[in-house]
Amino acid sequence: MKIGIVTVHSAISYGAMLQAYALQTYLDEVGVDVDIIDYRNQIIENKNKTIPRRLNFSFSRFLKDVVTAPSRHHRRRRFIRFMYQYMNLSDRYFTIDDLRINGNSKYDAFIVGSDQVWNPSHANFDPVYFLAFAPNKKKNSYAASFGFREIPRSMIGAYKDRLSEFDGLSIRELSGVTIAKKLLDRNDIVRSIDPSLLLDRSHWIRLACQQKRIISERYILVFEVNGARHQNYALARKIAKKNNLKIVCISPTMHSLIDFKAHQSGPLEFLNYLSNADYILTDSFHGVAFSIIFHKQFTFSTEGLSPDACLRMEELLGMLNLLDRKNTAKYDQDIDWNRVDSIIRVEQLSSRKYLHNIIKKGD
Repeated sequence: MKIGIVTVHSAISYGAMLQAYALQTYLDEVGVDVDIIDYRNQIIENKNKTIPRRLNFSFSRFLKDVVTAPSRHHRRRRFIRFMYQYMNLSDRYFTIDDLRINGNSKYDAFIVGSDQVWNPSHANFDPVYFLAFAPNKKKNSYAASFGFREIPRSMIGAYKDRLSEFDGLSIRELSGVTIAKKLLDRNDIVRSIDPSLLLDRSHWIRLACQQKRIISERYILVFEVNGARHQNYALARKIAKKNNLKIVCISPTMHSLIDFKAHQSGPLEFLNYLSNADYILTDSFHGVAFSIIFHKQFTFSTEGLSPDACLRMEELLGMLNLLDRKNTAKYDQDIDWNRVDSIIRVEQLSSRKYLHNIIKKGD
């Protein structure tokens, strides 16, 4: 059996690339012949450029992009290097017609996911992420995310038409499961954990150790994806001062409080920084996920996040009984990692069972 994974694998985004790697790696480890379909959505490709082509142009934003272009170039090269070194990529496709004609026949089944592949604001509701190019093949999702609490009324019909063709539906958030069950009147829709949690902790530690520790000093890592927030840096400074830590930032920032700027990092450097940090402060879903994987003291900041973005993180934290890590609450309280790991193992069993059922049905 040969499976093709369709996901946002080529985005210059740590979470997007690492979740794609994780799903491919797990399937490969259990003996599946698997490719990541190297489909390039034009909107995502434009965002990936050294100087992005932004839909809403502003001169100030353009100047900032020009100033940060050298850093973006170095980071982009590291992402591309990781992608070609660690991913089983198919031939490259740029259109749904090309996939339908030249890609469909090479696979017995397809899996779409994980991450926000069904969020219309990310890729303009691209039908490829609903596997519309493969009408006669087994179609499944794994830990896919809508990225919102409720389907816009004007899009209900389109979502229903596209999702009704799926054989298996696995969604990352319980709120998404509720949306899909209501939309499709199906009871076989399941929640599955993000692929980053599907792999064992030891796998990520080995990958992070592909290079030596980058910074010898002890540090708190700040990883923001929604822009530098004064409140977050004030908290980072408080934690750093209390514990005699340096402050490392893995996101582009001009903030004067930073001791080390690490925004040229690729996925391997990202894992290295997280695995060696004493503390992590983040507003990112995958920043939270990898903080948990590496057993790090962390705080999840909601400063500046939309309600939908907060919901995704809160569902992950709620599943693991870690909602007290939200914002500044109990930021210095130890975490019972034995309890957290036991919950993850239960979730892994359920998620892996779903994937094995897909494999079994395709044989």
